[in-house]
Amino acid sequence: MLIIGDNLPGYPASSQTRISQNQFGNNGQLAIDLIANGVNSDGITLNDDLDSDSGGANELHNFPIIESAVIAAGNLTVTGFARPGVDMEFYEAVGAVNDHNTGATPHGEGIGYLFTRTEGAGADTDATTGFYASPDYGSDTAAERFRFVVPAPAGLVIGEDLSAISIDTTNDTSEFGPNVTVAVPDNIIKRAFLPDGTPVTDGASLPVGVEFKFLLYINNKDGASNDASIRDVLDPLFAFQPGTLQVDNSIAACALVACTPAEENAILTSAIATPFLSDIVDADVMSFNGTDTVDVGNQFVANGQLNCCQFRAGSRVFGQDPVSKYTPASCRVAQYQV
Repeated sequence: MLIIGDNLPGYPASSQTRISQNQFGNNGQLAIDLIANGVNSDGITLNDDLDSDSGGANELHNFPIIESAVIAAGNLTVTGFARPGVDMEFYEAVGAVNDHNTGATPHGEGIGYLFTRTEGAGADTDATTGFYASPDYGSDTAAERFRFVVPAPAGLVIGEDLSAISIDTTNDTSEFGPNVTVAVPDNIIKRAFLPDGTPVTDGASLPVGVEFKFLLYINNKDGASNDASIRDVLDPLFAFQPGTLQVDNSIAACALVACTPAEENAILTSAIATPFLSDIVDADVMSFNGTDTVDVGNQFVANGQLNCCQFRAGSRVFGQDPVSKYTPASCRVAQYQV
């Protein structure tokens, strides 16, 4: 069914009304607006703890929260929170004028149905529970986490929005949850700079003894993630300078998937303004293991996690200089993605 260019007053205060696999767009109000307490067009109904409220349309069933949507290697991976055992319908979404929450995030509209998955069923590869709380969309202390990997739907591309509705076992259907922008996986980018901040171009030759800094950063444009791991293996022609590790997570994510040189310089400037870390393995968020690697994240060593905040460019800076005992005329610097 097409629900386009309408100005619906909302769904009446009845239960077990299944709203499934429709197409919405250009509506003057929410694509699905569950009436609470008999009030028409009352806007987004915030999720409540354990989905325990009632007395409204479809028992005011909680909507799903999509945490991230990533396309890579021909697959779409979607993660987030939902109530146990519900069916979730995922849609390509187009935000409208009157469907934003207080944080300015649109909810729907579902302009194109994509696929359905069930929380906790075989295709759900995350069996854990979780907790979310937001003034924009409500809270749930015992939500179920979900993770689905599906073939990337035809026509869904990086930069478009994804949203979802939830349908429980008695056909109560939720409003649309908050939209999430489809992104690419978090890439760890490595760049080299002279101490004054001058970029060292890929393939440049540096004389022996020239000091410079390596910058590793993640441009995280989607949901917050934790325990990302970085291992940087040092070239044998370079020596790590102890006491030079620095960490920063204060810079907003770059405007596009790839950061511009100016944005990278801002990330570097912010990182080198932070205190130096101790470099003691297992004592801080970034460690030099004393031989040839720099480790971040407890998948490699049991130190603190590298957490990637939503819409932030997390950066790590460490210094190296060429090892003179190898006595080459110069050392070539490689910049790459790791």
